[in-house]
Amino acid sequence: DSIRTLNDRGVSVAVDDIEDITAAVAEAKAFIDRAICDKTAGSVAKASSLPSLKRWVSFKTPLYDAGQTLDVARRADIMADKTCPEIVRRVLTLVDAGNSASVKKYTAFANYMCEDEIIRGCYVDHGAGQTTRLSSRGVQLHNMNRDTLDSESLNTLVTDPQRWGARMILENAAKAVRQMIIPRRPDAAFIMADWSNIEARVTPWLANTTEALSKLEAYADPERDPYLETADALGFPGERQAGKVTELAMGFLGGAGALLSMADNYGLNIETSQANRMVTKWRKDNAWALAFGDSLVSAAKAAVRTPDIPVTAGNSRVVYHYSSIENVLTAHVGNYGGRVAVRYRNPRRYQGDVIFDSPALFSAKTGKTIPKTLWRGLAVENVTQAYAALLLRTVIGRQVFYDYGVMTTHDDVVLEVPIIDIDRLSEELRCAMVADLASFAPGLTLDIDLKVRSRLQN
Repeated sequence: DSIRTLNDRGVSVAVDDIEDITAAVAEAKAFIDRAICDKTAGSVAKASSLPSLKRWVSFKTPLYDAGQTLDVARRADIMADKTCPEIVRRVLTLVDAGNSASVKKYTAFANYMCEDEIIRGCYVDHGAGQTTRLSSRGVQLHNMNRDTLDSESLNTLVTDPQRWGARMILENAAKAVRQMIIPRRPDAAFIMADWSNIEARVTPWLANTTEALSKLEAYADPERDPYLETADALGFPGERQAGKVTELAMGFLGGAGALLSMADNYGLNIETSQANRMVTKWRKDNAWALAFGDSLVSAAKAAVRTPDIPVTAGNSRVVYHYSSIENVLTAHVGNYGGRVAVRYRNPRRYQGDVIFDSPALFSAKTGKTIPKTLWRGLAVENVTQAYAALLLRTVIGRQVFYDYGVMTTHDDVVLEVPIIDIDRLSEELRCAMVADLASFAPGLTLDIDLKVRSRLQN
């Protein structure tokens, strides 16, 4: 009922602003297309002309072969190479700007808007693969740029975008996407709340060992800063960002590649040798996390080997069960028969591993689903995200969300409330997201960040 109500209520958008920004984006993209065409002497007509771009890049530099992929990551690798010709770097920079996925949201806003300027029906219940999390369609409310503009920049984008160059118009338009969602009445505002470090808290709570729960205490204690503690342990004293990047990358047992990628996203410069050292140190200090992942995989193997018999993953709160009738491997939190957190379809043993069918890996060419291996990092990620989703489902079932909820993503909720009731409803939401979950998840200490905004923004 809560999801149906959420879809029926929908979200209101700033129609006039969307129209103005859409026009500015179209003009900026046209300018960039002309620049690409000019710099390539007509070889590449526009940013979206991928086949001709591949041919042109391969002709201009030995760093790329036309038979290879040329996605965002590959373009970044080429541009980062010191031997990359400057003309190639400039063209690829323009291509990235012209292909920004975020600005396509403005078209989606227009396409999915109802006559009353409300966007409805965006949420899909149990739409996210193994973890059964909510997913989104149409405008994709789950997948919006989290960056937002200050009020002066937003006003410039709407009223006088030509003060900026084409690339800046597109960059700022991408940042303004969330701010196009507004309350439907002038006497209303948004209460935005999201859990603090939800996955970093859920993972050790699920692992349920002494060492893991010590990690949870670091997040639960307001006097401590786990990111600073990690940075200090890794040899980056006082550099909180280094600790944050490491915890985010390592939480699901990623390696040096995951750490380098995360560091790049946060603008942190880390050498490969440093990354390898940081991964080794983090894993030594957090041996409980690797043991948890190993116990999940071992329990999954045992469950597939012994159908219809629940198997607990070590000392954790996770129980696996393979149903021979449904041909589905499920992970439960608490005990078998409790809440199902994760579902793996058609699980089977293959060369010592457990593999399963993922709908996301369906091959149209062969008409078959490409099997996926359940390795320890994926097992940890799935149970953590799935349990966080269960917590979210509990919250959106509360009366305060049923009455006022307009949006949710994986770890946050948004209420649209009368301004005169902000204090009362903020406290009700805090209770729903923290205090009321104490009996649902004993020992899992939660906290939230809560903000009040006139638009959906940071």
